[in-house]
Amino acid sequence: MIGRAGSIAAIAQLLFAAVSANAQIRETCGECKVESVSTCDGLLEGPAFDRDGTLWAVAPTKALIYRIVDGRCSVGIRMPQADAMPDGMRFLRDGTILGLDAAYGVFSADPRDGSVRYLGARPVKGHFPGANYHGLNDLAIDRYGGAYITDALGSSVLNPVGALYYRTPAGEMRLIHRGGLSFPDGIALSPDDATLYVADWRAARILKMPVVAPGEVDIDQSAVFAHLPAGVGPDGLAVDAAGNLFVADWGGGGQISVYRPDGRLIGGIRVPGVERFEPINLTFRGSWLYFTDAAGVVRRVRTRTPGHVLYGDRAAPALPPAVPTKGD
Repeated sequence: MIGRAGSIAAIAQLLFAAVSANAQIRETCGECKVESVSTCDGLLEGPAFDRDGTLWAVAPTKALIYRIVDGRCSVGIRMPQADAMPDGMRFLRDGTILGLDAAYGVFSADPRDGSVRYLGARPVKGHFPGANYHGLNDLAIDRYGGAYITDALGSSVLNPVGALYYRTPAGEMRLIHRGGLSFPDGIALSPDDATLYVADWRAARILKMPVVAPGEVDIDQSAVFAHLPAGVGPDGLAVDAAGNLFVADWGGGGQISVYRPDGRLIGGIRVPGVERFEPINLTFRGSWLYFTDAAGVVRRVRTRTPGHVLYGDRAAPALPPAVPTKGD
């Protein structure tokens, strides 16, 4: 009887938490009315805005980067290789794109002429000269222009070889950590750049890592920020100006989950009338949160707190402290 009573109490607690979270989400977006923006061909990743306010998104299975204007989705950039797998991308202050190709590595793209240039040695699919990463996924750029990058392909729960890299402002790729990551996917920084969030997709968890210097995290003090309810789950991440974390819960939640900086769940943003909603990635433009899904649909919802201003839209800060190298 005690065991049964305990189980009933646990279920009641979960139900109460769910109801409470649903009510609290109004703090984030009021009625949370979701609007459709556009529909493109194929799964959409890496949404990002240029300084002119134009939305761009990546189609990994099409080797394309789409440009979305006035609700119309058109091809903005074609990758040089038909078997390329572009994924995460962010705009830099000069208007160019710093992007990741899971098949060929880091690239730079210029939306003005559609040109694409791979950075570093000439890549060969499945092999990255001068590096040992397997398939880069997503990135977050700090205030100095350095990029934290997830390396996910080939990693799983039973073979957790995923890794994190830091690409310095000068373009050097440095390994932060390898191992213990089932599929490091989305990645984001807190507004003060002091905390790095990493979505471990196959493990249905989000990790938080203290940043002690640009490109250096405290591995010993890193911890689980949140567990998601499904077997797999967190994909893209975004942060608002108050430090709340927005998570594209693709695997099982079927919602945009919102967490306070202390890890407490505020609630979930859902899309009414969509039987199978599979959010992939997300980004802010002012007080609008834009998110993409596996069906190629772009949607948005207005939030009470604007998004954290990303590197490409910020004024240049003072020079960063020196990025430590091994042996220093």
